[in-house]
Amino acid sequence: MNKDPAVLFYSNDFLTGVTDLTMEERGQYITLLCLQHQKGRLSKRTIDLNIPNISDYVMKKFILDENQLYYNERMELETLKRLKHCDKQKLNALKRWHPEWFDKNGDLLPKYLDGIYGGNAMAYTNSNAKSMPLENENENVNEDINNKLININKELNSNNKFIKPTLEEIEEYIINNNYVVSAEAFKDFYDSNGWKVSKNPMKDWKATLRGWERKAQEKFRDDIKKNKDGKEISNPFIKAAMKEGMIK
Repeated sequence: MNKDPAVLFYSNDFLTGVTDLTMEERGQYITLLCLQHQKGRLSKRTIDLNIPNISDYVMKKFILDENQLYYNERMELETLKRLKHCDKQKLNALKRWHPEWFDKNGDLLPKYLDGIYGGNAMAYTNSNAKSMPLENENENVNEDINNKLININKELNSNNKFIKPTLEEIEEYIINNNYVVSAEAFKDFYDSNGWKVSKNPMKDWKATLRGWERKAQEKFRDDIKKNKDGKEISNPFIKAAMKEGMIK
């Protein structure tokens, strides 16, 4: 089982906190901290199975919650801080892989939110140190997040899992890039052929749309040149622009 292998360990704080413990008790204490980092809050049975006859002085460094589970408050806080840091790094990576998943403010769009995190993981990330998930609930959080990120990335890049853009998404992309192609024409064309490019399933609609834009610009230049040569103009946009006096 893959778990986050690290957590910040402040050696000076630890040494200061164990001045009242024997060397044997310090070993018990660090063992319980490691168990909590890996498993979450601990039941008395788990503690007894791992450390029989544990010292009462060691147990005083752990809080008993309403579910009869033990936890060290500092370890829980540092685990949470580490998890939030990892989540931030994953989001930054996603912004590079799939910028279309985020809105203009850099926030993850709702339709991708649940697929990446899931309700429990988001509750875990947004909770404070005193409301962390219990032992059985948070054991697989990091593993689940990593697996979902990998699977979603593979699915969205596989031929069989291509997500067709909406008309609004196409229009927004065209407006943001000052393109001249028609969003409706683009969508209608590929709706009619099953979103294929040269008989192959489409992988990236934005790249395809950029190709349409290049061809449209080339057509504009050709039509303008034909007009100067006294030939018929076929492009309706050029015709309309000339009629309005925008092109002479």
